[in-house]
This record gives sequence, structure tokens and C-alpha cells, in this order.
Amino acid sequence: MSFRFLRRPALLQIPALLCLSLLLAASTLAQNTTGSLRGQVTDPSGAIIPGASITLSGNGKNFNATSGGTGDYQFRGVPAGQYTIHTSIDGFTPYELQDLSIPAGKTSTLNILMTLAVQQQEVQVHAESNTIDTTPESNANALVIKGKDLDALSDDPDELASEIQALAGPAAGPNGGEIYIDGFSGGEIPPKSSIREIRVNENPFSAEYDRLGYGRIEILTKPGTEKIHGHIFSRGNYSAFNAQNPILNANLSPGQPLIQEPSYYSYFVNGDIGGPITNGSSYFVNAFNRNTQNVEVVNAINPASITAAQPNGLTLNEAISNPMSRTDVNPRFDLQLGNSNTLTVRYSLYRVVQTNGGIGPLALPEQGYNVHNEENQIQASDSLVLSKNFVDNIRFQYRHIRDDQSAQFTRTRSRQATAWC
Repeated sequence: MSFRFLRRPALLQIPALLCLSLLLAASTLAQNTTGSLRGQVTDPSGAIIPGASITLSGNGKNFNATSGGTGDYQFRGVPAGQYTIHTSIDGFTPYELQDLSIPAGKTSTLNILMTLAVQQQEVQVHAESNTIDTTPESNANALVIKGKDLDALSDDPDELASEIQALAGPAAGPNGGEIYIDGFSGGEIPPKSSIREIRVNENPFSAEYDRLGYGRIEILTKPGTEKIHGHIFSRGNYSAFNAQNPILNANLSPGQPLIQEPSYYSYFVNGDIGGPITNGSSYFVNAFNRNTQNVEVVNAINPASITAAQPNGLTLNEAISNPMSRTDVNPRFDLQLGNSNTLTVRYSLYRVVQTNGGIGPLALPEQGYNVHNEENQIQASDSLVLSKNFVDNIRFQYRHIRDDQSAQFTRTRSRQATAWC
């Protein structure tokens, strides 16, 4: 057996050696023209700061990095030259260093120390002025109730009146806060479903009204809409779901039979509807009715039963029905007489009926009285816009008030009719 060794010609080895030499030369040249930068970002106490944003800019290039979980950062393959490094993170003053030299073929180290940012607050103090400003926007006590704020108030008109008076606060003069409905003074507060907006203390020095505005309540009712819209709702309770009055049968004399408490209840119904009549007119009608069947309990000593044998007398313990009701009807009509002229007509009916009022633990049924109060009101207003600075409002109001109270031994009645323009 024989072996033969073949030898590659030397000419074939020259290209391979040349390529290897070029690669080594390029690697050496790159190492000689670029460098690296690394370091750690810390706070004044020496604690590491992760997540800091670091920017290295210079020679027309930008390099970005973010400090890691140990606060370390590193830039590789940065061309040698002069750079500016900028570091920022929330809660610290931005760090910046200019003319940072990155030498070729070396790894430089730069530890960045961040300083806490100083929180600055500016408080402006103005001299107190004793001058009086009569502009509406300068009234700090103004309060406007509408939308969700109005929905949060009571649906019962009597409770609504108490809540609004509490919001208005004390008023100037002995008569308390004045109530204006669509610009008219007097009248009862309408049901909440017919109220568009309530304003309290809008302008205390307005020449439109006859007294100071402190505690003044202005109620604006709803006009009709472009489409027919309405709703109705009801709420009530019944004595079967409540406990018996604790005063009833509390101090009965021996041998007196137990007294059964009459049933009592309370409910109200409220509804409204509004919509267009013609292209230039609309209507809105609201009706409210509340019926309450109260029970008044008498718990007293009968003076005629006091004798020597019975010095404490006999207990008068009675349960008397005390029904009462309230009815409100408020239709409103709006008519567009021109581009700048609007006529509004509103009618209001308010009626309260009560039987056996005034009876209580120490007030006998003979002291009770019946009440029948009724108020009819017609309002008409014409608003004419003459210019952007001049508006003419003409208002007319007629009120007929009936207050009737009758008792066991006395009877008083008063009637009143007023017209205001």
C-alpha cells in the first residue's frame, strides 16, 4: 500500500490570508476609534436609582439608556469625542454634564449623583379692600342648584322649601328670605319636577327687586320642549309596616280597655308633561297630590275625674284621625312673538285641606280645628331684547288667596286678592 500527499499551490493561500488580515485590521481600527461609558445612578444617600432616563449626545449622534435594577447603565460603541450627558427621573433635579470626553479603545466610568428636587409654592396675598362691588360675578355667596344637585333635594314640596331656606341662610329684615318664581315675588314653591333651576343670592344689589338679595331664592320653572316628554311617579307608606304609637295605651288607669290605633298612611303622586303646540309655542303642565292620614294621640288627665277617693284622676287616652292633603297644579305656556320677543303665561293652583288639626298629647279633640287654604295665581311676562345691553321685561301677576280655619267654638276666615304689575 502506498500513500500520496498532494500539496495545494501557494497561490491559492494568498486570498485567504489577505481576507484574514483585512478583518483583523478593521477590528483593530474600530477599537481604536470607539469607546464605552458605564456607571451607576444614585441619590444623595447612596441608594441606587433604577429607571432613570440617560441621554448621551454629541458629534451629531444621540445614545439613550435606562438605569437597571441595580442603578447601572452602559453605552457601547460610542465614537470617540466630546459629549453631553443628561439624566432625568421624577422627584429629582435633572443632571447634566457637558464636555464629557469618550476616549477611543477605552471604557470610561461616570457615576451620576442625583439631587432631590425642591418643591416650591407661591402664595399671593392681596390687600383687603373696603369697597363694595355690585357686579353679579363678584358675589361670593351665589349658589345655583340644577341638574344632579336639584335631583338630590326632596320630592316633597314642603320638605323642599325647608331645604332651600336652609341653603339660603339668614336674610336681611324680619320677614326672612324672599321667594321669587320666574321673577314674581310671593307664591308657594312648586313641585320639584316643574323646577328648572334654583338660584340663591345671585345679586344682592340688583335694582330688579324690592329688597336686598341676602337669602333671596329665585326659582325658574321649566318651559315646554320641542318633543312631547313627561313622566309620573308615586311614593307612600302604610301603618301595617310600622310599630304602634308608644304613647297610646301608655298610662291607662286600671280597668280601662285598650284603645286600637286607627290605620294611617301617606302617599303622593307627581307627574308632568310638556311639548310643542306650534312652531313658535310650547306648553308644560305639572300636577302634584299628597294625601296623609295622620293619627294624633291624646294622653292627659281628666280634671273632672279628680276626687278625694281618686286624687290622680282618670287618664284620657284617645287616638284621633288627622287627615290632610295638598294639591298643586302648574300649567305654563310660552309663545315666541318674534326673534327677540317671548311671552310666558303661567297659572298656579295651591290647595291645602286638614281635619282635626292642633290636637296633641295635652290638647283635647275639642280644641281641634279644620283648615282649608287655597291660592290661585296667574302670571304673565313679556321679555323683549332691544339690544345686547338693553332688555325690557313687563310682568303682571294676580293672586287670590283664601285662608279658612274653623274650630269647635270659634271660626275665622280671611280672604285676600292682590294684583301686581
